[in-house]
Amino acid sequence: MASPTPCYHCGLPVPAGSAYHARVLDEQRALCCPGCQAVAEAIVQGGLESYYLHRSDASVNPGALPQALTEELALYDRKDVQQPFVRHEGKLAN
Repeated sequence: MASPTPCYHCGLPVPAGSAYHARVLDEQRALCCPGCQAVAEAIVQGGLESYYLHRSDASVNPGALPQALTEELALYDRKDVQQPFVRHEGKLAN
């Protein structure tokens, strides 16, 4: 079995059938997600395409959040905490 293609921007595996691509350095490049596609396109559109020529490694990927921070941020999932600043308009997607 062939190993998956690495994302041109971050180096993570590109899922089979991925629809995310960007033209970088005159070639269509495979990307793993809409975030990498957006960043790659922004780099190219910003005239900074040479970034890809000069980088020595793939982009660094963040690790998992520490458990204490995950628990602290979970507070914002509570409806009573959201009530003062979250507003729902229209039908919500499930």
